[in-house]
Amino acid sequence: MGLLDTLNKNKSKREKQLNIQKKRDICRKTGYLKKKQICKLKHNNITKKREAKEIYKSLSSGPSKPHPNTSVTNGMDFKGVMLAGKYDGSQNIDGWYMSEKLDGLRCYFDGKTFRTRNGNLFNPPPEFRENFPEGVHLDGELWIGRNRFHECHSVVRAQTADKGWYKVKYLIFDAPQHPGTFKQRLEYLKDLLQNIDDGYLTLHEHKICVNAAEVQLEMEKIRKLGGEGLILRDPDSFYEFSKRSNFMLKVKDFHDDEATIIDYENGTGKYKDLMGAVIVQNKYGIKFKVGSGFSDEQRKEKIQIGRKITYKYAELTKKAFLDFLFFEVLCRSLIHL
Repeated sequence: MGLLDTLNKNKSKREKQLNIQKKRDICRKTGYLKKKQICKLKHNNITKKREAKEIYKSLSSGPSKPHPNTSVTNGMDFKGVMLAGKYDGSQNIDGWYMSEKLDGLRCYFDGKTFRTRNGNLFNPPPEFRENFPEGVHLDGELWIGRNRFHECHSVVRAQTADKGWYKVKYLIFDAPQHPGTFKQRLEYLKDLLQNIDDGYLTLHEHKICVNAAEVQLEMEKIRKLGGEGLILRDPDSFYEFSKRSNFMLKVKDFHDDEATIIDYENGTGKYKDLMGAVIVQNKYGIKFKVGSGFSDEQRKEKIQIGRKITYKYAELTKKAFLDFLFFEVLCRSLIHL
């Protein structure tokens, strides 16, 4: 090959490279590559959403009444747990069962593994699980004691099974795959557990509720013991998987306290140009936001900094963090900072 041929060949290569570079520059300027990437992302997202819907459908589907218990399970048939609705005093709960609402972690035993209410796995040590009835589905709570939720949480959420599990009990309150009513499921659990001598397995205590007045009396007892509340169950109801049921109701007691308004936030969405939340400080020095419970009229007003509100909360931890905050009363008195 002569020198002229070599030069022509190199020139041809350079021209090709320049043409490719020009096309790339045009694509960048017109946004073609960006649009192509967006289309690809959208396609991937749609595919993932479809897959997620199929998974959710497979988990949440199934009969509202339970099917007979199976002898062996690998955990793949977990459908989610039955969730409690709220008792507001209007429901007729005469003759229902009532039990203490435990401040532990919900746990579903699928006959082989222990799962959270969302289906994630707990990892208890072998000595904890050795006497559990294989193949029998149980619904209950991992519990250490009243006002010890955070201690229980730190033990059972650990990735490795440690010695802290010896403090944990599994309080059972249902047999999800038994085909009977709650009354029948409770009798089944009594028969099942009477022959199992195990310090970890305990049937949660239930008693018959005569009327609404008895609910209040029982709440007073639970309150004095430092408990969280009550659960009410219809004796003739069936287990409802992955559903908030009207046949299992929670009764919770709220505490109240005062806090001083130190600032406020503007609202968004339907509360645009209105007050969204107040920032307050309580007697523990904890600052937090309270954004629910206000009327539209109250949101229109510019609440004066330094005033006090009374708020309600469901639980106060050792570090004085608050759960389920909502506005109750804006006090008339002023406080000077």
